[in-house]
Amino acid sequence: MEIEFADKSYLLPDPEPPYASVSIEVEEAIAFRKPVQSEAHRFDYPNRLSKIIFFLLREGPRLALSKARAAGFQRRLHAKRALVLAYGKIREGSDLFVGLGPQEYPYSSVLAFPRRWCVKIPDRERWRPVLHRVLRYLSEHPERFEAVYGWSPYSGTHVEFDLENLLQDLDSHAADNGNDAMIERRYKPSPRKSRFQRKEPTMGNERALFLIGAGAYAQAYVLPSLRPLRRHTVVDLNPAAAAVVGAREGFGYWDTSATRPLARLRHLDEPCVVICTYHSTHLELAERALAINERSRIFMEKPPVTDYRQLCRLSDLRRQEGAFIEIGFNRRHSRIIERCRDLLSLGSGPITVTCIVKELGLPASHWYYWPAQGTRITGNLCHWIDLSYYLIGAPPVGITLASPSGIPAGDEVSIVIAFRDGSKATLVSTDRGNSLRGVQEYVDIRRGDMTLTIHDFLKLEVQVGARHQVFRYWFRNKGHAEMYRDYLKAVENRMPPSYPAEDLFQVCRMYLAASEMARRGMSTLSLTEPEAYRLTAAAGPRTSDVSVTGFGRVG
Repeated sequence: MEIEFADKSYLLPDPEPPYASVSIEVEEAIAFRKPVQSEAHRFDYPNRLSKIIFFLLREGPRLALSKARAAGFQRRLHAKRALVLAYGKIREGSDLFVGLGPQEYPYSSVLAFPRRWCVKIPDRERWRPVLHRVLRYLSEHPERFEAVYGWSPYSGTHVEFDLENLLQDLDSHAADNGNDAMIERRYKPSPRKSRFQRKEPTMGNERALFLIGAGAYAQAYVLPSLRPLRRHTVVDLNPAAAAVVGAREGFGYWDTSATRPLARLRHLDEPCVVICTYHSTHLELAERALAINERSRIFMEKPPVTDYRQLCRLSDLRRQEGAFIEIGFNRRHSRIIERCRDLLSLGSGPITVTCIVKELGLPASHWYYWPAQGTRITGNLCHWIDLSYYLIGAPPVGITLASPSGIPAGDEVSIVIAFRDGSKATLVSTDRGNSLRGVQEYVDIRRGDMTLTIHDFLKLEVQVGARHQVFRYWFRNKGHAEMYRDYLKAVENRMPPSYPAEDLFQVCRMYLAASEMARRGMSTLSLTEPEAYRLTAAAGPRTSDVSVTGFGRVG
């Protein structure tokens, strides 16, 4: 297929979505204006100039510029996402079809639509009446417009809508006028002479990188940190993201489907597969990669799983002989945290960890809130659950959770985790407060007569007895670069992954239990009782049942 982005044309393989679909060779497409609720879904930040200056000074020019460019690119992509009605011939034959559905990037010569939202039409004259009927329906049913626009095969939700029923008894000459003001843009693909085409990857001594998911995080952190790897394949659900990132970074293959690129793994020796997709897809992608090439070196971004059954499968997968699956919790790799661990080893007795986290504000339409993806405890707070366990190192025995009513489960949450040795972790997550610095963290660690205080990874205060030391850091370092450096070192030296199996089990068990507690409105849970295992297992049915063929993540 051919897509147009920023006055350039790119060629990619046809879409291969993970659901029953119809691929249409577009003759004309209509992109509807976004619902009002979706406008907050863009990458917009107040005080943008001040924010850039802070990040330039406190995270360094290279990372700050990478993050600014990635955010700007994602903002442009989000502006293009639309609910689209299109017509044309299907790829499998000569029949004319109309299709309706959300498109991450509508301006493509081929678009895939859910089969239940596609209808065969007898001739091109039927296109205008179809358009007017759909316009009228969407203008009269804004709640259905919002639901169809926000649907995704990875959301774990079902939208009751039948295009065929809507178009019954449609007369090709009927004057069923709709609201033309809802139309954002009419689009007709036109072949272009100037095209960006991928180049066959060169065969060098460097290991091949398969990047699955080319969102803002991958652009800002993953790609700059993995420069030594040969760019082989990049995959993203959004064809514009796959093509632009692929061309810019020199990848040999660009795709929107996982099936085609993962098949190429079998011809490579120890390829590096980095998974930065929707949370519910992490495990299945790792399973597929290792099934094709058991010598694949997997790096799985957090959270590794979204339900207890996935945790059992992941634990079994990591126990397979030769399997390499690294887990992407970055804070335990930070130099400040390593210094804290060294200091804590000098003391004895229980440890008290307190983390106060200023999170990013997310719109209600954000994919973190999809049922299949878990709550924000699963998607975000897992970072500090992992950090607390890394510092304490004892098995957890109980969780206490408090969260206001009337907001999404897992938002504005306070969690207290008790550990077997008497240690305690208190986690407070909020999106309230000044947002200039992005995610901000205050971490207080106490053991015996020792107090360690981390101020947003820019300053560490150490108080032991009468001694008081302050360590200041010019750049805010949360361990990303060190994490990927350790991953490359393990791959190069054929070492096992650094994330221990016991940590994986305990950390996942804690955030899965806390997430389900928030969903159910529970305040306390003993992790030593059978109820804890039943509770974490209960989250499983929310996981999307679609097969991971096309996927990705925007943002």
